[in-house]
Amino acid sequence: MGSTSGLVIEAPVVIKALWAGRPEYRRSVTSYDIYEAVLREAVSTPDEFDNWVSNRRPTPG
Repeated sequence: MGSTSGLVIEAPVVIKALWAGRPEYRRSVTSYDIYEAVLREAVSTPDEFDNWVSNRRPTPG
């Protein structure tokens, strides 16, 4: 397994662990969002995910 594969496996776990205690987790940010950012946008760190969340377009609803 290459280092890129390791990041894809590790990144969502680390990000979810840090977001689990935040009030917006499961309300405006979900596990799906974390996996989407990691897999589609190559987000690999909690700081990158915070930036991704800040810059994403609001979902219609």
